Formats: sequence, C-alpha cells, structure tokens
Amino acid sequence: MTNFHSSLLPAPDTSFAAAGRLIEQEQYDVVVCGEVKKGKSSFINALMGEEVLPTNTQVATSQVFRIINSDTDEYNLVFTDGTRQPISKPELSKYGSQVDADMYGEPIFKDHQLDYIEVKHPIPALPKSVALVDTPGLGAVYAAHEQITRNYLNKAAAVIFIIDPKNPIVAQEKAFIESAMKVTKRIMFVMTKTDNYDEGVVQTMISRDQAILAPLAKQMATNDIAIWPVSNPNLFKATSEGSNLQLKKSKFAPIRDALLTMIYNTIGLDINASVYNSLNSYNTHVMKTLDELQKSAKSTSAAKELVEQKQRKQQEFVKEWGSNGSKIQQTNENVKLQLRGLENNVRSLFSQTHPIYKNMLKEIEKLGSCDEAEQLSRTMGGRLANAYGKAWKDIVQRCEGEVERILVDCNSYMSSKETESDVTVEKFTQKERTFADSIIAGRNVYLTGATAFGLTSLAFSLLALPVFGAVIGALLGIGLGTIVKRDADIKQWKQQLKEHLNKCYLHIHDDFLVKPTKGNLTRLQATEDAIQHFTSDALQKLITLHKNNLDKQTVLLEERAQADAAKRKTLAAESAKVAQQWKPIYDNLCRAKTLQTEFAQANK
Repeated sequence: MTNFHSSLLPAPDTSFAAAGRLIEQEQYDVVVCGEVKKGKSSFINALMGEEVLPTNTQVATSQVFRIINSDTDEYNLVFTDGTRQPISKPELSKYGSQVDADMYGEPIFKDHQLDYIEVKHPIPALPKSVALVDTPGLGAVYAAHEQITRNYLNKAAAVIFIIDPKNPIVAQEKAFIESAMKVTKRIMFVMTKTDNYDEGVVQTMISRDQAILAPLAKQMATNDIAIWPVSNPNLFKATSEGSNLQLKKSKFAPIRDALLTMIYNTIGLDINASVYNSLNSYNTHVMKTLDELQKSAKSTSAAKELVEQKQRKQQEFVKEWGSNGSKIQQTNENVKLQLRGLENNVRSLFSQTHPIYKNMLKEIEKLGSCDEAEQLSRTMGGRLANAYGKAWKDIVQRCEGEVERILVDCNSYMSSKETESDVTVEKFTQKERTFADSIIAGRNVYLTGATAFGLTSLAFSLLALPVFGAVIGALLGIGLGTIVKRDADIKQWKQQLKEHLNKCYLHIHDDFLVKPTKGNLTRLQATEDAIQHFTSDALQKLITLHKNNLDKQTVLLEERAQADAAKRKTLAAESAKVAQQWKPIYDNLCRAKTLQTEFAQANK
C-alpha cells in the first residue's frame, strides 16, 4: 500500500504506520519466569550450552537478561535512556546477580538507570528471530523482582513458566499466572529438575500441578494445561556437545516444537490479525472515498447530496473535536483520570506503607548478627534507590501506555466516523488483543520506545535526566562507612539502621515530591506536565489529520457538483482508474482474510 499514491486518496492515519512497524518486527521475546530457584537461568544456560547467566543456590538473578540469538558473543548494559555500556562476560555476575548485589552493593551508574542486561550468544535450538528474557524470580524477599518480571510480560510473544517437582504450585504462582493471562494466553509450563526424581514421581507431580491449574485451562490459548518435563543437565550436554542422544534424554524436542508453534501462532494470529485490521481500516476509507467520487460524477444532484452529507460530517466533527467539543472534553477528562492515578501511585510508592520500605524494615528486624548489619549498612542506599527507580519507571510507563490507549481509541473513533460504509472487507475478529494492545505491546522499548503516536517513552526520557545518579550518590553518602561503632551490639545496629532507612527514604521522597526542578516543578509535577503536553500535541495532530481528510473529500465532491457533463466524465474516468489500480490491494486483503481464517481454524 505504501507504494501506491494518488491525490484522490485520503491520508493514512497513525495506525497505518504502526502496522508497518509490527510487520517489520524481526525479534520476538520469550519471557522465562517463575518462582525463585526453579532453574530458570539454568534452563537458558542449557539452551546456550554454556554457563553464561549467573546461577546460585541462593537468589541468583537480580536484573533482567535479554539473550539475543547471535553468531557472536557480546555483552552490554542497556540503560533506560537507550544508551549502552559494553561489559565482559565475567562482569555479568557483578551487574546481574543478587548474590553479588548483597555482598558488594547494587551497581551504581552515574546519571543512568539500568534497564536490562543484553547478552548476544548462539542459541542453537531456536530460530534467530527468538530472544529469551530471563527475569528475577517471583516470591523473592526482594520486592522489586516480581514487578520487574511483570513489566516484561507485555512484550512477550510467549511465556515459559518454570516449575519443579519438589513442591506443588502455590497460590502466589497461580495468582501470577492469572494476571499474566490478562496480557497473553500463550503460556507454556516447563518442569525442570526432573533428574532428581523417578519417572513415576515426576508424572505424579505433573498430574498434581495440572489439577491445581485446571480451572485456568479454558483461558489458555490451547484450552488445556500441558506441563513439559525437561532435564537441564542433559539439555546442556546436548547443546554443548551436539549430542542427539542427550537431546532425547533431555526431552526438550517436544518443548521446542510446542514453543515454536506458540510463537508462530502469536505472529500468525495476534500480530497479523491486528495488522490486517489496521490495513483494512484504511482500505475501507479508500473504497468509501472512491465510491463517493464515482457516484458524484454521475450527476450534479448526486454530487450535491454527497456534499451535503460531507458538510454535515464536518459540522459533527467540529462539534465533537473543536476547542470545546464533547469528545475533546471527554478525552481530557480521561487523561486527567490517568494522571490522578499516576500521582496516587507515586505518592503510594514514596510512602512508608509501600512494600519497598516495609520489606527493608522487616529485613532489619530479622538481622541476626553485627556482620549482617554492617553488610546491610553498605548496600541499603543503593538497593533502595534501585528499587524505587524501577518502581518509578514502571508507574510512569503504565500511565504512558494508558494515555496512548486513549489516543488510539480517539484515532479509531475519528476513522470510523469518516468511513461509515458497507464497502469493506469483513473484519478479522479471531485475535486475542485489540490493535491498541498490539501496538503498545509491540513497541520496541528495548531500543527507542517508538510508538504509533511518536511517544518515545516518556518514562525513558524522564529517567534519562540525572535523577537516579544524584539520588544514589546522595544515598551512598548516607550509607557507606561504619554508621555505628564496631563493638556495638545488634540492638544498636538495628536502631541505627532504622534511622539510616528513614534518612534514605526521606531523601528519595523529597527528591521526587518536594524539591523543585526546572520551572519550579517537582519531578512528579514535571512528569505529569510532560505527559499532558505530549497528549495535547498528539491529539491535535490527530484532529488536524482527520479534519484535513474531511475537508479534502468535501472539496473533491464540490468540484464534481459544480462541473459540467464533460468535466464530470473526465473526473469519473480518473476515479475509476484509481479504483482499478486499488483492486489488487483489495483482492490481497480478501486473500489475507481467508488465510487468517484458515490459520485460526487449523490452530484451534
């Protein structure tokens, strides 16, 4: 469609460009998640055939690792402002291991906030288009871990949920799975550590977990709960040695087939259906316009009638989307509602009732020795700043996504009012997500955060300010060094650590909610102001685009209404030629609809 041009055609709206970006997406993320110490990182290491990701008998992973299937090895820290810092393989543990973070303190980056750690490494068992995302475990004592994992579900083409035979799936795991299903139904369950149990025990454990998850079966894309056992050690040998015998012992082959089917279904059904509907929306607009132009060329009376209809649409548009229009007011109220939610969430985050503060307080209470207390005194400042930083980013991104959804809905409404017509291909409806869901979930947030409306991730751009570098630096000033005498008892340590916690908390609280930045606004106010400004600007661009389309259509119809018979004949031939040139595009959309339907039926 992008190579077809005519002055008679309406300008495509922003969803058209977003559809193009979805088609061009070259990598699809498989998010690996689950409770702590279930073998997530070991599973991914086995797929690579090399000990790349940090593993430990304690909580190992503290950051998100994104493993890109590459022929060459490369390791980078990727920050929220999109910048990168190369690191070596041995440094992966330093920056991504919770064990190292507890021992040496959270890594500190001046003027930067770490988003994820990028690992480029061969993954022989998977296609080049598949990237694996290793997330921190759920249910950890570190409150930030679960939120980090949830943040990445929206970007997943598929989710692998890791369990093991030792314990049945617990309520927290089931609750997480239920919430994940609100984002994607494409979840597969893999049971690791099966080497430690007899085959009969493993099958019993699988049946046990299937029974626990049975109420969720109808919500799954496959309408059932399949649990796939795997041997990480055998898979590691199979990958590193290229052994088919070890691959068979690992039982990974059927997992790979099921995973690839899931990914292809995501691409074939969810993404392609969304793209199809977006392109078909523009097709409807084009065919409606050409139909009107051909009708108006037949007679002056037909042209005048169509002009009157179009003028009424112009009046309705101004009534709804003018400076005091009803839709403008409704949209502004919806945005204000999201901004109020943002403010409430941020104020909750920076309160002493938030889990970040409360869990740190509990950690202090549980200290059993002065050595443990001294260790915590060195790491508390960095840990708090990183935890609050990640939570802040999540809150802003969620608000950003909801505001973007509002704009998508506005655009869809304006388009539908322009194209009220029976001249269209039937919409493809067998998909899990709306187009709004797809463009928001399909954003390449790892690189630019570009979206359908040009929102380059407000969370990222705001976090690019020297916020957390300053906060962490100040907290290190509070936290490093011996804060009580070496011979103090544990009670004194706990008391001093609580005071230390309050100092850290107040510093972060004031930095975001009290201290003015540029323009005498607090960081929260500056964020709200940026979102409001962007929304107003983006909405105005949408209004201008759709108003210009209506104005252009009216002018074309008026030209036909005022033309004599000879001129109308020429105009009719012109529009007929464009319609003929457009027909192959229409036919391709019809074929795409048929293929989508057949694909959906075959994969029920």
